[in-house]
Amino acid sequence: MIGSYPAEKYGRKLTMLANNLFFIVGSAMAASGNLTALFIGRFILGLGVGIVSVVCPVLLSEIAPEASRGVITTFHQVRLSDGPFRTASDRPPRPISCS
Repeated sequence: MIGSYPAEKYGRKLTMLANNLFFIVGSAMAASGNLTALFIGRFILGLGVGIVSVVCPVLLSEIAPEASRGVITTFHQVRLSDGPFRTASDRPPRPISCS
């Protein structure tokens, strides 16, 4: 909801570029060392991720050649799912505590 209005009004590319402000401000707040700023920064980062997850697939489907449009958008979705899976599977399993 928050990403579709600016994408329609200002364009997808400009929305993606302006969305970087969410990442910059949110990261700076999260790294400040204050617990309240950490939570607010994480919220701002979440808004940025939400906007990207709405606008990026639409932008990809618009700029992709018609013959490869489905492949590119499918690859984008697969990589979005593959990243967290690989991150979780790289860690050694934690031992089960019986205490």
